[in-house]
Amino acid sequence: MVGAWAAWGWARGRRRRNRTLEAMHSHVCGFGNGERLIAIDAEWDVTVNPLGMVSSAGKVQLLQLGYIEANNKPMALLLGLRGNQTLPRAILALLEDPTLTFIGRDVGGDLAKLGRDFNCAASVIHARKVELDTMAKERGVATGRQHTLARLAELTLRISLDKDPTVHMS
Repeated sequence: MVGAWAAWGWARGRRRRNRTLEAMHSHVCGFGNGERLIAIDAEWDVTVNPLGMVSSAGKVQLLQLGYIEANNKPMALLLGLRGNQTLPRAILALLEDPTLTFIGRDVGGDLAKLGRDFNCAASVIHARKVELDTMAKERGVATGRQHTLARLAELTLRISLDKDPTVHMS
């Protein structure tokens, strides 16, 4: 049950992940059409060369999903994917649901990486998505080049995110 995860949850193990995702999916589908938003972010290991450029990228290891409850309470679910050859069926069901919209910074890139890494490109290609950088530019909040999530948070929410490499690359 979704309410049992409090503000966040860590789902490990295929059966537990599927049950938790099915509950989240059902819960979010109970929201109004314009409110069926799920924040998504994928994390993977990278190798950096001596010049500081990414020279190789590993498979997605962690998938973070979040949404806002009707009472404005943020909810998050962390899904460990290390060692998975395929995505759990409940993640695919979420991604294939045309009534859901996935939001994030470079969400299209994260979805494409999931598709490549887990051989499910057909499931992720049609997922509805909103790119936060594009939205910020369309609303006149940001201009020019692509912005990091930390910069978008500063521009739109006036908050500072800790994006120190020891935090987000650990």
